[in-house]
Amino acid sequence: MKPEYRSLQPARQAVILLFLVVGAWYLNWRLETFNAAHPVFSWLLYGAEVFGFFTAVLNIFMTWRLSERTAPPPALGLKVDVFIPTYNEDVEMVRRTALARTKPGFWTTATARRCARWRNRSACVTWREPIMRMPRRAISITHCRTARRT
Repeated sequence: MKPEYRSLQPARQAVILLFLVVGAWYLNWRLETFNAAHPVFSWLLYGAEVFGFFTAVLNIFMTWRLSERTAPPPALGLKVDVFIPTYNEDVEMVRRTALARTKPGFWTTATARRCARWRNRSACVTWREPIMRMPRRAISITHCRTARRT
């Protein structure tokens, strides 16, 4: 399938051309305003400005003609699993995260007994072992009643 191309709007083309003219004028003007006391730093700064202008020109070149592609329709029967990594988070926060889904099956590392009730109601698959070992005990950012500082 061949993609369709769309050019930029004329107003945007005018702004880009104005940018190119002003940028070229600025780089020419900067050559006349070098600091004679520190020419190395002046050339380094000028090189950085030329690099920035060149990068902007490349970006303009890449986006001047955009391709519009349409995504193929998804295959039937696809399923998505949502993985919720947890470590000492509050049960209410994990519950709200899990209930925000639109009915996919999901996996969690919340193995605490206090999570068992909502986990069983939600048809959640749980790992008994942590997927990743922490080098030290992590402290949750959320307010968790059971988190202990070490």
